[in-house]
Amino acid sequence: MLIKQFRVTFQDYIYEIPAGTLEPKEPPLDAAKRELLEETGYRSENVQFLSSIYTSPGILQEELFIYLAMGLVEDKSAPEEGELIELMPMTWSEIDDLIESGLLHDSKSLSGIYLARRRLGII
Repeated sequence: MLIKQFRVTFQDYIYEIPAGTLEPKEPPLDAAKRELLEETGYRSENVQFLSSIYTSPGILQEELFIYLAMGLVEDKSAPEEGELIELMPMTWSEIDDLIESGLLHDSKSLSGIYLARRRLGII
């Protein structure tokens, strides 16, 4: 499940995996589940840690935690105020096409897609 989200920095919509910011003292797994529900309207009891990544270690200390959610169950989304998000359920082939066309170039999303495919054995 990808999302297409409006990003003010680019004044455009970009394709991404669901993601968000950790609340103070919030465990990354809890944040992953919360953001999945907020941004997609789906929840999962099968959320697996894949890896953590540094987004730009030369200038930032930001660390992202990447999870794979399986067995999605539809629930009610609750996007944050001002978030403009469109759900983009896609096949792996459609995701490959987005990447090859240059329409999906968000680093966390590319990392997450790669890690998920490795975990699932479909690389």
